Parts: sequence; structure tokens; C-alpha cells
Amino acid sequence: CRLVEIDWRGLQALLVAYFAGDPDYARICEIDVHSYLAALKVGKPADLSWDDEKLTAYLKDIKKKYPLERHLCKTGNHADAFDIQIPHLAAVLGSKEEAIAFKALRSRAFPKIKAWQTQTRLRAHFDGKLQTPFGNLRYFW
Repeated sequence: CRLVEIDWRGLQALLVAYFAGDPDYARICEIDVHSYLAALKVGKPADLSWDDEKLTAYLKDIKKKYPLERHLCKTGNHADAFDIQIPHLAAVLGSKEEAIAFKALRSRAFPKIKAWQTQTRLRAHFDGKLQTPFGNLRYFW
């Protein structure tokens, strides 16, 4: 018998990038989106115009120098992928202030993601349902 585990590393982030039509988000997710957000948080932003090699090296350094900030950004980024609201994000990040600040940071960093989240939420509200690309319906009463 063999136990096989498949790690769909970054699949959720890549799906969000696909649905939002944001190739920059897809690229940075494949490199290190959590360190990218941490760099913004500490006031040392990376530049998406850099080539992958330079961006990877820079973000590796951010990961090493700012582990706490990166951890908070990783936690927040995973929680906010599908637009978690402030009270729930506050429970994840430790405070309402931290949740508000993180949502603002992520919205500035990835405006296409924020626009997709808002559009999806409004569609669910007004239509009362969402449909997956595979035709499955999820109703919201």
C-alpha cells in the first residue's frame, strides 16, 4: 500500500487570480504573496516590474527579516481570499484595527481582487445565488 499526498500549492490563490482577471496577483502568488504583503506592511514595498529572480530574492529577505509581519499577512491573506468580513478577520488577526488595516493594505495591493470580491458579493445579494463554472448553484436566502 502507498499513501500519496498531493499539495495543490497556491491553487486557491491562483483560482482567485483567475476569477478576478489579475495576472499580477497570479504571478506574485507563485513567488511569495505573503512576503509581498509584509513588505508593503513594513513600508519596504517590492516592485512588480522587477524580474522574477530579483523579486524572489527581495521577498526571501523580507521573509527572513520580518517573520511576525509575514505571519500576520499570510494568515490574513488566506482568510481574506474570499472576502471575509471585519469581525471574522479580527478574530483571526487579533484585533479589529489589525483587520481593518489588513483589508486596506490588501485592497491597495490588489485592486482587481477587491473589485471581483465586491462584484461577486453584490451578484449573490441581488440574484440570490451564485453559479460555479461547472454549473453548480449555491442559493443565498
